[in-house]
Amino acid sequence: DHPLADWRALTSYRPPDPRNTYYFERLDPIVAAAGDRYVVVTAHFNLIERLHMLHGFASTLEDLYLDPAHIDQVLDMILEFRLAQFDELGRRFGNSVHGLFLTDDWGTQQGTFIGSGLFERYFKERYRTLVRAVHGHGWHFILHSCGRINDFVPHFVDVGVDVLNMQQPQAYGIREIGERFAGKVCFLTTADIQVTLPSGDPERIRAEVRELVRNWSTPAGGFI
Repeated sequence: DHPLADWRALTSYRPPDPRNTYYFERLDPIVAAAGDRYVVVTAHFNLIERLHMLHGFASTLEDLYLDPAHIDQVLDMILEFRLAQFDELGRRFGNSVHGLFLTDDWGTQQGTFIGSGLFERYFKERYRTLVRAVHGHGWHFILHSCGRINDFVPHFVDVGVDVLNMQQPQAYGIREIGERFAGKVCFLTTADIQVTLPSGDPERIRAEVRELVRNWSTPAGGFI
């Protein structure tokens, strides 16, 4: 179910408590055991994903045009929830955490769900706010997004995303991404999860990984 499928539900809907110990207590032993290793905490489903989980996917895309006031209201609620949750994470773990891994799938195999204009209208500055909050805690901002999100990469670079986790190199075009963005953002990637890895062909996988290293890394690094 989508709790906000009908906007009238907003009159009574209340989000969960972002500081609920449920979100954090399971991290205690893991962080404590990490020693001096690099620690990443994952926060799934942030802006677009949380929005369409609450309101429904098709309804969300429609209401970006038809009902911007409600879209803004819910996005602000989501953003407030996340900022408070990150604040609590920082209060509990502080410098023991080094990166925050956020997810928001933005694309089909052909392109993004919406155009850059709508992205800038609703999402870009909210991402900037998230990035600033994460950086304010001293953490790296790592963003996962599936699909051919080429058109949004400049926006993510502009708002300060440190690392992009993009797992479908065949959908993006390995050379295209490298020519446009190598050295501008760090990439955390793998051989293509839908085409290359499922082939089970070791040589094909090795060849793609070599191509990724050649095109997406720089002498200074920037590739994981």
